[in-house]
Amino acid sequence: MILAPWRFDAQRLDTTKTTTLFEPLAVPGPVWGGNVDVWSAIVVLVRRFYITVPLAALTLFGAYSLTRDVAPEYHATATMILIGPTAQQPPRDAPPLPVNPFVQLGTATVATTMEIDAQNSQSMQQIQSAGGTTDYKVTNANRSPIIDIQTTSKNPQQALSTADQLVTLVRQNLANRQKPYTADARQQITAQVIASPDLAGPDTKARTRAETIAIGAAIVVTILLVLLIDALIVGARRRRQLALEEDAAARHAASRQQTKHEVRLEPAGGERAIERGRPSEQAREEGTSSRAPIVRS
Repeated sequence: MILAPWRFDAQRLDTTKTTTLFEPLAVPGPVWGGNVDVWSAIVVLVRRFYITVPLAALTLFGAYSLTRDVAPEYHATATMILIGPTAQQPPRDAPPLPVNPFVQLGTATVATTMEIDAQNSQSMQQIQSAGGTTDYKVTNANRSPIIDIQTTSKNPQQALSTADQLVTLVRQNLANRQKPYTADARQQITAQVIASPDLAGPDTKARTRAETIAIGAAIVVTILLVLLIDALIVGARRRRQLALEEDAAARHAASRQQTKHEVRLEPAGGERAIERGRPSEQAREEGTSSRAPIVRS
């Protein structure tokens, strides 16, 4: 399939060749002897400026209309840290404390566990049921006891409230994991907030990205439409010219045929077709015999 069958040639346009802009449409277009290049496309766009300018304005306005309603995004962040048990070791003669396996795993491993718990489907459904957004991240960087929370929403209040909900969810999941082993909070790993949920300014990157994509698509559509319209105009003009040339050639051929072959009736010998302007063999013989010889004295 040839999308734009033009190639610039400064010498002349070869009108003996034809091609199609889109093969399924069978739209004829001019051919300079090769495929399209950037310069030939620019030539077409400039030549059809009365089509390019309004079409570009329409497509760009449509792109702006589609992207102007794209709302900016808001991000809220919070940071938590896991702290080990605060209970004092009992005296030697006192009964031993219950064993908490999560304490033995360490706060870094428990932080990774909280990251997984906060991002499973059950937790997401719980956040969504409370009016929060599911576009959030709970991460544990470099296997440390620090947990980072980041939420994203087009509603700033929703982003901030989701960060609060995640802080509460991490604490609940942490307590529920350790409750079967000990109910004493002093013997459990706890989570403390070291950076309260905070709302950042609006992020316009999403809107800028959408506008860039829309403008690029509008430019491409404009170029393709101008090339298509140019091919249709050139093809229609060529078909009209060829039709006129064929009609003139047919008329000329019919006139010559009628001139060469004219039929007439002879007075004493039936019908015989002769060519106008050429004497018959009998006429030439009679003319020869009727001439008297010239005698020189």
